Amino acid sequence: MDSLPWSETARLGLLPSIRNGRATLSIMEMVATETDRRSPMLPGVAEGEAPRVEYACERCGGVAVTRDAWAEWDVSSQAWALSETFDFAFCHQCHRETRLAVRPVG
Repeated sequence: MDSLPWSETARLGLLPSIRNGRATLSIMEMVATETDRRSPMLPGVAEGEAPRVEYACERCGGVAVTRDAWAEWDVSSQAWALSETFDFAFCHQCHRETRLAVRPVG
């Protein structure tokens, strides 16, 4: 539970769910948290509408990027559910560890 951003979660009013004795956020809640925290202000985006963004390699600008994550089997939905994402990012275009840059789409 120490890896969850509790202060950020509380600020956004998101409540974690408990799965297998661990507090987790849904993938939509995690994406919303990152989008709210990192998205640039975009002209032409209606108020209350989330701007569309993409993640790109900080080094080469490529968008073929991935992050390490854990998934848990959800018996009720019979699907894998993303339960944790980590800071490690990899670019499959320049084939090296990278940091992700967020930029507007379009």
